[in-house]
Amino acid sequence: MAEKEVVPIGWVAVGNPASILPPDKHEAIWHIQKPLDFPGLVYGLESRERAMPQLCKVMAERLAEHGKDEVV
Repeated sequence: MAEKEVVPIGWVAVGNPASILPPDKHEAIWHIQKPLDFPGLVYGLESRERAMPQLCKVMAERLAEHGKDEVV
């Protein structure tokens, strides 16, 4: 990906160096993303197979902490 290159709406820039891929290239995107372990790195989740239920629980807990926030 060239410096200041634009990623079209709905497309994905992934990897290092980044590649710009259309949204229908699921296998190519996954090939680049899988070794990055996004759920583990960002959310501290141990199992990719169970990531979504764990992720939902983690995010619900984090968002619940703001239940009594006031708009200023």
